[in-house]
Amino acid sequence: MELYRLTIQKDDAWKVAEMLGNLDVAHMIDLNKGEQPFNLPYSNRMRLCDETERRLLYLIQKCKEQYLRVNKPEDAEAFSENISHVGREKKKAMHLLFDAIENDVMEKEKFVSSQAKAISEMKSEVGKLQDFLEVLNYVNKMIPRLGAAVPARTNPLDHDVHHDVDAPLISAGNVAFVSGTIKDGE
Repeated sequence: MELYRLTIQKDDAWKVAEMLGNLDVAHMIDLNKGEQPFNLPYSNRMRLCDETERRLLYLIQKCKEQYLRVNKPEDAEAFSENISHVGREKKKAMHLLFDAIENDVMEKEKFVSSQAKAISEMKSEVGKLQDFLEVLNYVNKMIPRLGAAVPARTNPLDHDVHHDVDAPLISAGNVAFVSGTIKDGE
């Protein structure tokens, strides 16, 4: 078996490596074994790949949480065809496709993250409303015991706050003032 050394211009490296990889005729040798990873020419690109992978995993997890199906390609050939399709769709050369995918994934992560935050806030508000409903239901059960109760005046010298001391606590089905706690489970 003969070994050949191939020197490629930096601008064509990606395209040549892809073509050789698709032909299954290349074996890559790491000539930078002694270098620290952060000193290698593609270390920044690798960090971007790692960050994009993290974002994709986050999106996949959110899909699972919402019971959305994420279909994996059946094999490497199907994956390669999917990537080619994305490249044609985005009108990008293969060596420029990662930047387009990275930006797209970043935008999707921001959108999904904001939606997840909104859903969390809505769930919190629903919880507060359920608690409020529980209080109102409890007060409704207690109304017969309240009789003609009226709210106490908070501070007779406070003229900015208007309290009608003769107003009933409950009038026409509206709660004017209720204070207290409800035991857990009641």
